[in-house]
Amino acid sequence: MVQVSTVCDGNQNGEIGIEWVDVSVEPNHVEQFRTDRARVYEVTIDPGTATLFHRHDRDTVYVITSGGRFRSQEPGRQRSRTSLGRSTALLSQLRLLATRLTRGWLRVPAGTVILQPHKAFPLIHRVHAHRSNSGPIRMIGIELPTGHPAPRRIGRAPGLRVEKHTSRWLVYRLRLDPGATTTFTVASGGVLVVVAGTAVPSDGQGAVAGSARQLPPGTVTVRASGPRALDAVIVPR
Repeated sequence: MVQVSTVCDGNQNGEIGIEWVDVSVEPNHVEQFRTDRARVYEVTIDPGTATLFHRHDRDTVYVITSGGRFRSQEPGRQRSRTSLGRSTALLSQLRLLATRLTRGWLRVPAGTVILQPHKAFPLIHRVHAHRSNSGPIRMIGIELPTGHPAPRRIGRAPGLRVEKHTSRWLVYRLRLDPGATTTFTVASGGVLVVVAGTAVPSDGQGAVAGSARQLPPGTVTVRASGPRALDAVIVPR
């Protein structure tokens, strides 16, 4: 349902009326699955197109699965806080965040992890994909429930490292050579997003590049299937 919202700028000095939809019904944001601890959706934006104006109000982890150039059109002077995973080099992080502040075009490669605390900083925006992109921008959004508890850390395991760990965020990067396996425990379950290669978790159902899978609570074994190395992101819940 389309709503007419009044967006105040960050200094409460002005108002701009914008028609927007909730992110849950924005056509480019397609829900993949949900649990009591997360809602997972895929965003697809073809070259030269844009989403509708839509509103986010829940903390969200974004994993870029097909990169390119895009920009966020944000009415007024809305406040926001953006952070990136450690796999993005510091210099690249600074460039990305500087571009974000100037609302210019971002060039973001596949595998980039973007963290947005939308609960504290709700955002109404429209996302544009540059017409020069060779294919659609694709990303997986992992939306966390209001008041979400901090998950327990995963113990050491081959191929697994911390991508982001703060009081608010806990995200892991999983990289495995072709045919390699690793085993770890996610106490309350989680979400697996495959950036490259194919992951085969314990249940035997493969997850290909660009897809997201729910991980059940407990001990999980993941194998890198096929000829390509596995690059994936895990968000414990």
